[in-house]
Amino acid sequence: MITLKRMVHRAINKGILRENPFANFRCEQEDTTRKWLSKAELDRIMHNPMANPKAEQVRILFIFSAFIGISYADLCNLGYGNVSADGQGTVWIRIRRKKTGTQAIVPLIGIALDIYNKYRNLTIDGNDGNGKVFDVPCYGLVRTRLEEIRKAAGLDTLSFHMARHSFSTTVCLSNGVPIETLSRMLGHKNISTTQVYAKITNQKVDEDMQILKKRLEGKYHFPQPDHLQTNLQKTAAI
Repeated sequence: MITLKRMVHRAINKGILRENPFANFRCEQEDTTRKWLSKAELDRIMHNPMANPKAEQVRILFIFSAFIGISYADLCNLGYGNVSADGQGTVWIRIRRKKTGTQAIVPLIGIALDIYNKYRNLTIDGNDGNGKVFDVPCYGLVRTRLEEIRKAAGLDTLSFHMARHSFSTTVCLSNGVPIETLSRMLGHKNISTTQVYAKITNQKVDEDMQILKKRLEGKYHFPQPDHLQTNLQKTAAI
């Protein structure tokens, strides 16, 4: 609708239209919901290897995405030229997102690094920076294999993009990663896009408040006048 409004304004400026049909219309963005996996659901996928080698390949790629936040399209484009190590030995992925053109920067640590070292495409020479890191199947095949994985894990629904959403919520926000850092790793243009994930779970709110509770213990003291304390005790007794 925003794009259409711009076209109408251009038509008015060129004299094609005399009146603006959008004069009293305001575009409003609807609340966006994200489907993501809880820790228990993600564990079920991680602990259920598939007998079918093609389904197992998709399961590994899904887990990799869940611990690095990369989308299917960007995973297909991920080349050795996007992977580099810094002076401290940390391996980084720097990739320009296909959807937005912004750069996403994510460190390869833990499970994601293990998968990279074990399942990356060793048949392609990555020294020239042109080889693809993973042999990613076409999306039609990925959807078919994800349905097998969903049934094996006992989930109601499963899509590849849920891995990216699970990285944002279950892996990062629920474990204290600041939303500014997450926004940088996801390659979002605006932090408002990342804030959608912050609305998803109350677990993060509860954990943050428990941390705040511990930090405030002993720092503040509220002295109550004797007559107020007596009145409060009487009220409690009633």
